Amino acid sequence: MRRFDRTEGPGAGEPGAGVTVREVEAVIAGMRFSCADLPALARREDEDAQRALAVAQSLRRASGLGLPFAFDGFEVDSGHHFYGLNTRLVNGLSACVHLGSGGYHVRCVLDRPEGRHALIYRVVRETQGCVEHMGRTVSAERAFALASGLADPQGKGEAMAREFARCLSDLPCERMTCEGIEALYARFACISDDRDGADVVSEDSARRHAIATQLVRLVGDGSPSAHHPLMKALIALQMTLMLHPFAVANPFMARLLFAWAANDGGVPLVAYMPMMGFLRRWSMGGSGSDDSRLPQVSDKDAVVRGESGADWTLWFEETVDFLARELRGFAEKALGMHMRRERMAYLIGQDESLNARQRAVLLEALVHDDAEFTYAGLSERFDIAYATAYADLGRLEDLGYLRAEPKGKTTVFMAESQLRSRLHERLRTIAPDAYARFYGSDGRLLDERRRERTRAIEELIHSTPALRRLADFEWPRYNLARSKVILSSFEG
Repeated sequence: MRRFDRTEGPGAGEPGAGVTVREVEAVIAGMRFSCADLPALARREDEDAQRALAVAQSLRRASGLGLPFAFDGFEVDSGHHFYGLNTRLVNGLSACVHLGSGGYHVRCVLDRPEGRHALIYRVVRETQGCVEHMGRTVSAERAFALASGLADPQGKGEAMAREFARCLSDLPCERMTCEGIEALYARFACISDDRDGADVVSEDSARRHAIATQLVRLVGDGSPSAHHPLMKALIALQMTLMLHPFAVANPFMARLLFAWAANDGGVPLVAYMPMMGFLRRWSMGGSGSDDSRLPQVSDKDAVVRGESGADWTLWFEETVDFLARELRGFAEKALGMHMRRERMAYLIGQDESLNARQRAVLLEALVHDDAEFTYAGLSERFDIAYATAYADLGRLEDLGYLRAEPKGKTTVFMAESQLRSRLHERLRTIAPDAYARFYGSDGRLLDERRRERTRAIEELIHSTPALRRLADFEWPRYNLARSKVILSSFEG
């Protein structure tokens, strides 16, 4: 049997001496699907296993893609850090592109307040994650209040958190440039209690510009040998976190550059997934074999270091898998809310005692407990007389669906706390056959309908055409301070 055995002559004593071809093949075969077994192999004391791993790593490095992580002065060495594509990573990237591009049905949901709520929740989670990366803590409720403009920031840290939420909610549509990165950084640098923002921007500007140039070249590379668009975003994130080119708010900048690269690469929904929270939990020991949602190895074991360099394949596998799970969960939730809206619109339409305007208001109040309605707003929305709006809202109040609260010189109508139970009780009475198609006597969705919903969502996820970009992100028009829809998500 042929052996990688060099005991004399050129190459004597190199890694792999005394290792058979079959042993190396066995190690490489184990990497074709995933590198999950690499940490275990690296820790083995068996000398042949170590040598086989070293040879396999050398071969993988030769066929892998270099990463711009090793920074020495102004020169970037792309050979010391690398990763290789395998089945697990390619499948994960494909799933992220399909789900992260924003399919037609998902896009329709995002046009409605419930879709915007789903995105806001993720903006809040990422705001928390960035703050934690800076060694501070902020509650979900406080981060939500800052992100939505319901509270004024107290101190430099909260001001940066609010600025981050604003930037993430309004990502640049143009291609990434060094000037654009500097302009983005200036928004954080000017938030300082003790010195002028221009002084902060000027700190180590040559090094920052060199790294920014490398990032722009990485993200804008359209050659056949370029990294995958999603990999570009992940590389931009990790490169910024590792090299720390920004003296102020580096975690915020790293996360925004990740979002910018994802948006630029045609996967805009990826920009809103909670990457910083994931990395933070992972670094704090959030891994384990009992929970499939968590990485199966620690973040340190995910980067396999050897004489051939640092292999990041397993790190990217775990990260891409996380993004794919988050994107799928987001699509399922968004489409589920869309189907609930359509189902309740059909049932409310069975109540012929309500006109079209009253049905529209009732549906909105049902799916959004933070929705507010006024006479003037209803008059403008439906182009009706003030007296007609007065009668419409008064009718819904008399039925016990809405409650009125004075707010200055204006009366504001909002959902009554018992709206759902009262509406279901009325629908069971006036349209028993239509109601029984979807709900049981206890008001719960029928098991058959649940299964149909699951199948429909699965079909939509796998059949929706891809869109290049999302439209501009906007906050919902409702009173976010009272939204149980969003705040209840934090408890889970």
